[in-house]
Amino acid sequence: MKKGIIALLSVFLLGASSVLMVKVEQLKPILEEEEIIPVYNYSSIVFLFPALREALADFFYMKTCLLTGTGGFEKKERKKEFSSEDWERLVENLYTIHRLDPYYFDPYYLEAAFISWMVKGNPELIERVNQNLKYGLEFCKDWRIPFFLGFNYFYFLGNKEKGAKYLEIASQMKGAPSYLRLLTSRLYAESGRIDFAIAVIREELKNTQNENLKRKLEKRLKALESMKLLYKAIAVFKSRFGRCPYNLKELIVKGILIKIPEDPFGGKFYLREDCSVWTTSNLRGGGDIK
Repeated sequence: MKKGIIALLSVFLLGASSVLMVKVEQLKPILEEEEIIPVYNYSSIVFLFPALREALADFFYMKTCLLTGTGGFEKKERKKEFSSEDWERLVENLYTIHRLDPYYFDPYYLEAAFISWMVKGNPELIERVNQNLKYGLEFCKDWRIPFFLGFNYFYFLGNKEKGAKYLEIASQMKGAPSYLRLLTSRLYAESGRIDFAIAVIREELKNTQNENLKRKLEKRLKALESMKLLYKAIAVFKSRFGRCPYNLKELIVKGILIKIPEDPFGGKFYLREDCSVWTTSNLRGGGDIK
């Protein structure tokens, strides 16, 4: 008797699942060409299936993986390469997936680790991906989400200060690799926020118990303090002469500095065109990761 009930229940669930998938397919707009990527309507999905949000998020994610050839699926044959409009639809669909199940990490990873690289020449789409990741940051406490946000900002959009901000968030989360703390300070320094970079290093020195990391942080701090000295000397030069020095040696010629401080990483400090200070070592030595 019990086996019969289980068998009938299994048949019922199988039939219900088939009906569900048919209904889901009907939510997609009617296509004139097979190449057009459909956009899933969040409001319609939630109205029709309010209790199946997580299951549908998983279903739509698998459909996206199938379309892009990711997540272990072989890429679906298409007559043309994805256009900007295609990628925009995919990113919009991923936002729908996030809204259906905001704690589902895999879709965030797909757009950060794959789609960001596919649309790297389109700043507007990178920013749209970033908006999706910011949405996920509210729900998924995984250090990789702010890490990808920071990476997108400094690598694809050239905004090192914003990149450092999100990498700093990532570095403070459980499971984050220790090199993120070093990378955060370097990005702040490269964007000219020396005081921020020094503050990050000093805070990490208070908290870290890792002796190897502590030595790297102390070395980075020494380099940053040298850079801060140079910035102060440049500020004095500007107040006296109303311009940026032509090079760092001019700070010595004009009697503001006795000598240029040494870079503990073995590089040479120099003046960039925007009057900011940087070093040929990029604030890292041979044994440093970042």
